[in-house]
Amino acid sequence: TNDYVESVWAILARLHDRGLLYRGHRVLPYCPRCGTVLSSHELALGYDEVRDKSIYVTFPLEDGSGRDLVVWTTTPWTLPSNVAVAVHPDLEYGVYEVPRAGGTARLVVAETRAGAIKVDGKALGEHPRAGVVTGRELAGLRYRRPLDVVPVPEGTGDAGLVVAADFVTAEDGSGMVHLAPAFGADDHAAGKEHGLALLRPVGADGTFTGTTWPELEGRLVTADETNELIIRRLKADGRHLLTEQYVHEYPHCWRCGSKLIYYARDSWFVRTSAVKERMLEANR
Repeated sequence: TNDYVESVWAILARLHDRGLLYRGHRVLPYCPRCGTVLSSHELALGYDEVRDKSIYVTFPLEDGSGRDLVVWTTTPWTLPSNVAVAVHPDLEYGVYEVPRAGGTARLVVAETRAGAIKVDGKALGEHPRAGVVTGRELAGLRYRRPLDVVPVPEGTGDAGLVVAADFVTAEDGSGMVHLAPAFGADDHAAGKEHGLALLRPVGADGTFTGTTWPELEGRLVTADETNELIIRRLKADGRHLLTEQYVHEYPHCWRCGSKLIYYARDSWFVRTSAVKERMLEANR
C-alpha cells in the first residue's frame, strides 16, 4: 500500500538527513545467471558436491632472497584479482630447496603441510630445508602478483603485500591464503584492515570485464574452461606448481542450479554502529 511504501521512504529520508545512510560494499553469495543476491537460508537450499581443480601457485618474494611463497587456491578464477597473501603470524613456515628447470627453487610453505604437498612425485618435506621463518616475519614483505592482467588504479589501495591474519590455518593447502577482497568475506575484511585495493574485473553477469587479457574477457568465471585457461597461463609463466582434484560441497542457486560466487556488491547500508548505545538504551 502507498501508506506503507511512503513510510519506508520517510524513514530512509530521516536516516539520510542524520548522515546514517551510506553506500558501500559487502561480499555476498550471488547468482550471476539470475542477477540476485541470496540470503543465508536460500544459500542452505543449494549445496551440492562438486569436483574442482585446486592449484598451488608460486608467488616470488621481492626481497632478493630468491624465495617463492606457495599459495593454494580452489578458485583459480580469482587469481587475476589477487592483491595480497595472508599468513598466520604464529605459524612456522619452512623454506625447502627443490630442483627446478635451470636451478633450485626455494619454496616456502607451512611446516606442517610440507609432507602433504608433492612436487615431481616427492613431498616438499623430503627436500632439504634451508630455514624456518614465522608468519610474523613474512608479513610486510612484497611479492610479484601471479597474473598481472588487472591494473591497480592509483590511489585505490595496496597490492602485492604479505599480511598477517588469524583466520589462516594449516589444516589444508599450504598455510597461506591468497586474498582477492572483492570475492570473499575474509578477504574483504582483511582488505579494509590493511588498505588493500579492491579489484573487481567481473560484471553482474559473472563474466570477466576490464582485464588486459583479451582471451579472458567475456568468459564466465565459474566455467571449467575459464579455470583451464588460467592454469595454462600460469604454467606458461612458470608460476604453476601443482594441480589436484578437490571434492567439496559448493553452493548453487536453488532457483536455476548455477554455481554461486561470493561477490562484492554495491549496496546501501545504515550506519547502526553510530547509534548503538542509543538503541540499547531504547531497548532497555
